Amino acid sequence: MNHNKFDAVFDLIESEMKKRERTVLAIDGAAASGKTTLAELLKEKYNAAVVHMDDFFLPKDRKTAERLAECDGNIDRERFIAEILPNIGKKSTFEYGKYDCSKGVVTHNVSVEATSLVVVEGVYSMSAYFRDSYDIKVMLTVDSDTQTERLRKRCSPERFDAFINVWLPLEKKYFELGGVSEACDMII
Repeated sequence: MNHNKFDAVFDLIESEMKKRERTVLAIDGAAASGKTTLAELLKEKYNAAVVHMDDFFLPKDRKTAERLAECDGNIDRERFIAEILPNIGKKSTFEYGKYDCSKGVVTHNVSVEATSLVVVEGVYSMSAYFRDSYDIKVMLTVDSDTQTERLRKRCSPERFDAFINVWLPLEKKYFELGGVSEACDMII
């Protein structure tokens, strides 16, 4: 990834960090758009704590047709609201449960350190249920050819098929109906 394209993000972060003790940034965007890569870069550059939305996928026993019909129904909003929102803006250490997709359960707790910058990265991070909790909202985009190439490289054939046939259509619905791009401070 070319870091120069993130200079505007860095400038925005540095400006916002001057305003408060702890700044909270959300990075949303399609699968394989570079969200985790940017979050890791911010972790390195600013000693940021990172919360991964992958840790909040909806457990299998709650994946009903009604729930998945909601534009952000694929995530455990309730657990995110209970475990993250009360703590995210406070400059103190807190924990949340890490969901293991292969096991379909929360397996252990993850600690979020008392840093000046917290990054929430992942698809669904800007759900309307909690987007107002962030100081900065950034969306990453990716063209379909690059996305497909990246997904093929990182996924088994079965997982790739699941992305194409299940997860990407759910993401598309979320982006079309969820008002994500309109809520962003910056789109890259």
